[in-house]
Amino acid sequence: MLENVSFYVFPNMSPDAYAQYHANLKYERRGNAAQVDHDRDGRTSEDPYVDLNRDGMITLMRVESALGTHKPHEEDPRVMVPADVKKGEKGSYFVYAESRDQDKDGQFGEDLEEGIAFNRSLTYKFPIFTPLAGDFAVSQEESRALLDYLFDQWNIFGFVSFSPANNLSAPLKYNPADARKRVVTSMLEKDVALNSMISSMYNEVADKAYLQSNQGTDGDFFQWLTSILAA
Repeated sequence: MLENVSFYVFPNMSPDAYAQYHANLKYERRGNAAQVDHDRDGRTSEDPYVDLNRDGMITLMRVESALGTHKPHEEDPRVMVPADVKKGEKGSYFVYAESRDQDKDGQFGEDLEEGIAFNRSLTYKFPIFTPLAGDFAVSQEESRALLDYLFDQWNIFGFVSFSPANNLSAPLKYNPADARKRVVTSMLEKDVALNSMISSMYNEVADKAYLQSNQGTDGDFFQWLTSILAA
């Protein structure tokens, strides 16, 4: 196959985020090292995560409140679950990442010591004014370098992206109205048909016990790839 097909491999497009897995304090980090004012209060990174119990990991904490959105699980009160207001349930806790409200604005850990997330800052359905997305699409040098490189490669016909997104167990969906917009926000009909065919072949051989449907999130690499292939 290598005699007839070229493979381009990008092992890590978020080196700053990846470095957090090897730091003394461990948590799921998505952003790079850019200095960003996430809560737009004129200061940067003044309300990061705080290791309150000093176990070397940032986990979740609960704060008791009459206005809370979560309640203890019936079988294990250590576990928080969302209160279903449609069923008359009332929450008694808020759930936050382990942190303090260090800037006294009523929010916990909302101005992190991390910048822009690669998987939230790309052009397809760019989620403007959301945390870790940046002021405009593809604002970071490492992201722009990858996208420019892929645009220049005329021989690419397919991608494999290792991420939480999944268009194999359940194909992407086509929305006629969104596909007709000036800025297209739907996968195209012919591409969805092809995706459906591949998905059916995949489901014939895959172990369905481990399949989870995840159609991607706005501004991510997965959907950007699909839109580029369609173009």
